[in-house]
Amino acid sequence: MSEPTYTLTLTESERTAMAKVFGALVTKLINAPIFVESSGPGSHPTAQTVPPTDGASVARALLSPPAAASAASPIEQRDRWARDRKGNEVANPEGCYPADVHVWKTAQKEKYLRVTWQSTTGEGYADANCFDQQLWPWLIASAGKQTRLYLVAKGKYLNVVGVRA
Repeated sequence: MSEPTYTLTLTESERTAMAKVFGALVTKLINAPIFVESSGPGSHPTAQTVPPTDGASVARALLSPPAAASAASPIEQRDRWARDRKGNEVANPEGCYPADVHVWKTAQKEKYLRVTWQSTTGEGYADANCFDQQLWPWLIASAGKQTRLYLVAKGKYLNVVGVRA
């Protein structure tokens, strides 16, 4: 039985806030004094503070991931497609062709996302529009990377109808 896979989509501000919170938590764990209570036969319970350096090494040992976790398999890339009006993915729509490109940037407009990449001829840039908002997070994440886009020409415009992510 395989474990379920979850996808978490965050805006840049949500991702930044989460990173700050986790960073603050780690800092507090590393620098926090650890109190050790000792009570033995014939002695009174006492509390003593262990220096943060001792606690930090203990915390690092406890919080470090096990060796098997570092060998986890990467997320398998798959083709993600634009959806029709009923919300179903439509794979390989008519006139669709793949293009392996280096995405330069994405720009969110009011009703679409503009994806710009380096021209395959090496001179200038090309761009296409994506109208399916469910593809936007995958396209935004591909900025600055080599990516396979699936494109459809509509008149003088190019539309992104799929992405391998």
